[in-house]
Amino acid sequence: MKIKNTVENTIILIKKGLLHVFFGDLSSKVFRFLSMIVMTRLLDKEQYGIWNYAYNIYSLILLFDGLGIASGVLQYCSKERNERKRFLIFKFGKSFGEYVNLFISFFTLILALLAPLKFSSARLYLLAISFLPTIRILYTISIQYIRASKRAKTYGYVTFFYAVSYFVFVLLTVPIFDVWGIIVSEYVAILFSLLFMKNQIQKVPNFYEEEKLESSFKKEILRFSVVANLTNIMSHLLYLLDTFLVGQIIGKAEILASYKVATLIPYNLNFIPMALMTFFYPYFAEKSYDKFWIRKNTGKLIKMLFFVNAIIVVFIILFSDYIIYFLFGDKYSDSSIVLKILMIGYFFAGTLRIPLGNIIASLGKVKINLVNSLINGLSNIILDIVLILKYGAIGAAIATVIVFMLSSVINVYAFLRLTK
Repeated sequence: MKIKNTVENTIILIKKGLLHVFFGDLSSKVFRFLSMIVMTRLLDKEQYGIWNYAYNIYSLILLFDGLGIASGVLQYCSKERNERKRFLIFKFGKSFGEYVNLFISFFTLILALLAPLKFSSARLYLLAISFLPTIRILYTISIQYIRASKRAKTYGYVTFFYAVSYFVFVLLTVPIFDVWGIIVSEYVAILFSLLFMKNQIQKVPNFYEEEKLESSFKKEILRFSVVANLTNIMSHLLYLLDTFLVGQIIGKAEILASYKVATLIPYNLNFIPMALMTFFYPYFAEKSYDKFWIRKNTGKLIKMLFFVNAIIVVFIILFSDYIIYFLFGDKYSDSSIVLKILMIGYFFAGTLRIPLGNIIASLGKVKINLVNSLINGLSNIILDIVLILKYGAIGAAIATVIVFMLSSVINVYAFLRLTK
């Protein structure tokens, strides 16, 4: 009977679009990963390292993407059952995000012109991508609106289209224009995806232009968004700060390139817990009042992730040397030891840190995630500086693993208290 119920529940989830979400996110990671392989093969090691230095600075600035309004759109659209009000939330989020990201673009432009960068050629790359945030926010908010509306199949189609578009343009442009081909691909893939989404987001029937959200409700959305953004900043710093400090402290583009290559596999594997949470988040947000339901279904999710991630981690650690050589070539053989260390970090991140962090957010307790992220962000900075100075790029990987373990422990404790 238990097996029959499990099968029936799985069929129901598949009909709702679970596979579309999973394979949409999978394709996004796979094609992005393949794009990285193309870059490492076609660009020389120093050039690839300098590009990643510039893009990493851009990514650090983009942590303030829309001040987290995409998270607010996801949360409040997921909870809202009135279709017209849901569309109003989407419109408000899009307008607010555009203003914020226009400022971010100008800030990036000024930084590219005036900041003392470690590699001078990175300045031009940073200038070229400085206005990417102004169109990126439109894609981010639109895809979250689709996700919150539980249109899982549409979400899967859009993410697949974006991933394939980016990969195709990288293949067409990088062999001719080197790093400039990557920059062109970044812009064109988003623009094509926005055109693809245009017919997916239409005005709601019986929608009146004069309808507006109450000011108090807008403030509530913004409060949630800003707290979620601060959490997101500290969370993503764990990925970005390591690469930045390796470049700043060691100052060698080749070492930076090797470290970046080592991060590609564990970072892209995050699609596994993220794809599941992309699908389940609206359901957890909707059931946030039912602690028994939350704890029961979280337990099932964690058990599944434990076994899946354990198999993946053991396999990659055992065959890391062959994987690096096959994917990136002999010039990146020094990435193998860093990859082994980072895979341990992925096990904790993919099994506990990411899913529990999302579930805690779906319960509306984003301040807990913020405190967790602040603790981990501060720990990461201290550990990075100390361990990179002592062990180089390997020290950065060790720091990441320690911080992921710490974050996981805090998330488990907080979740158990919330669902007591």
